[in-house]
Amino acid sequence: MINNKKKAHGQDIDEMIHTLKKADAENAKLAKNMQYLYFSLTIFYVFYMFFLFFRNNYAINYLIGGGFFLITFTIFMLFFKKSSAENSQINYAMPVLSLLKAAAKRYKILHPKIVWIFLGILFTALGIYFLSVDYKFVTEIQFLYWGLVVLSLIIGLIVYYVKYKPIHDNLVQMIKEIEEGKNH
Repeated sequence: MINNKKKAHGQDIDEMIHTLKKADAENAKLAKNMQYLYFSLTIFYVFYMFFLFFRNNYAINYLIGGGFFLITFTIFMLFFKKSSAENSQINYAMPVLSLLKAAAKRYKILHPKIVWIFLGILFTALGIYFLSVDYKFVTEIQFLYWGLVVLSLIIGLIVYYVKYKPIHDNLVQMIKEIEEGKNH
């Protein structure tokens, strides 16, 4: 059975809770900053679209493309708002096993909520398409965008495997040891 003195992967439960608090606080701060960024982008883009509309200097494809960007910014703003709230409201006083299971779920690489990120990426691609449809380089622009998406995904995976996967693996091991200790 694991207790506060036993270790899993070189870390005891108190150290793990300290690690979780630090990582959760960093994630909450990052999510809050990203929420503000996307809120600002949304406001800026609304004014930009009104500016184009009232100057009669627009084509329908610009309005459609801009609409997709507004949808993207709103999706990301709400996603980061929810993430910030979730990371700020974690109850570290709950029973240890429940805390570890909730953290393991939080630090898993794939979540159902990741669908919102991919939806935002898709809407961005549609916005770029409609904004660049008048240019003869629309294919090259899309190719560049999707290249940047793949590069961002690779960087995100590297960050996950270096920073968060060890936390997740340690949590899973601690949970396993606690549950095995209860069964003996």
